[in-house]
Amino acid sequence: REFDTKAGKFVPITVERRRELGRLHSPLHCATKDAVPTLIIHGDKDKLVPIEQSKALIAKLKKCDVICELKIVEMDHSA
Repeated sequence: REFDTKAGKFVPITVERRRELGRLHSPLHCATKDAVPTLIIHGDKDKLVPIEQSKALIAKLKKCDVICELKIVEMDHSA
């Protein structure tokens, strides 16, 4: 739900609005040639953020000629 200032109450978020919010807040969609140099350190056991997201962001930054690097930290799988 989000607050509708005209109605003065919280209203359900539509599928279209959810997509719009996702694009608005996604680092992938905000990557431009004006981005700062970026270092992403991603653990290979991260269950919250898929590593593919970090790889996609690095690829987009490279296309924009931004200095960037992805370091994948391999965790001890026996622990």
